[in-house]
Amino acid sequence: RGRNTKVNRSRVNRLGALTDEVNQDNSYIVTSKDGNNIYVVWQEDTGEIWFNSSTDKGETFGQDTEISQSVSGANTNPAIAVDNPGNLYAIWENEDAEGNSDLYFARKLKTEQNFTAAVVPIDTHLGVSTSQVQPSLDVTSSGTMVISWINENNSVYYAKSTDSGDSL
Repeated sequence: RGRNTKVNRSRVNRLGALTDEVNQDNSYIVTSKDGNNIYVVWQEDTGEIWFNSSTDKGETFGQDTEISQSVSGANTNPAIAVDNPGNLYAIWENEDAEGNSDLYFARKLKTEQNFTAAVVPIDTHLGVSTSQVQPSLDVTSSGTMVISWINENNSVYYAKSTDSGDSL
């Protein structure tokens, strides 16, 4: 039986006090193929998506990084994947002030320090404005990334990218 390790760090709450009492929900965890690196994403009740990682099989974790900082609205339901070279891919849903939900995709190439995020242009591909929820993603050993989601008509959709997410 292994030990429990806290992943996220204390934050300043809405009253300006340092606290561990931030509500987290919908965490998602993956490991590198060799099992040495652990990657975690989660949503906080403030509508943000956060990331942290361990390079020592989960003994310690680094600094929390918000990966949804450029995306306003309520960000929820994150998922993460890692490919063989160590590039990271994350996806989540975002509900804007009008109640419309879109998917956002972020990637952190192994050679980069930060995630870059952008909306997945599903409405453009479908030719109609719709809401997308409950995203998931995976990446194959050959680097093909696949995503799936549920559209507002309760249909399941799928897309793939063979260029590290550029064609999503």
